[in-house]
Amino acid sequence: MTVATFVSAILSQMPNVNKRKRDLLIHLIPLFMGIRGRVNFNYGSYNEATYHNQFQTAFDFVEFNKNLIKSKGSSHYIMVYDPSYLPFVSISIE
Repeated sequence: MTVATFVSAILSQMPNVNKRKRDLLIHLIPLFMGIRGRVNFNYGSYNEATYHNQFQTAFDFVEFNKNLIKSKGSSHYIMVYDPSYLPFVSISIE
């Protein structure tokens, strides 16, 4: 199963996602997974206005991730938070 067909199957479980948003996400999610480093829209096949217009509307990533976990997850889960983007502050107590 390719990433695009997998994403399509998850999005089909989300009735509030319209066809334009669905088609764009089926294109974007595998694209983002294949790009190393900073992501920009020069790699995509849509024009810049399409990306801009679609990103102005909301998308429920929480529901998308829930559907992803339900379809491929097991019954054992762990939640992780990675604060590596925060600067380290050393405090010495004397």
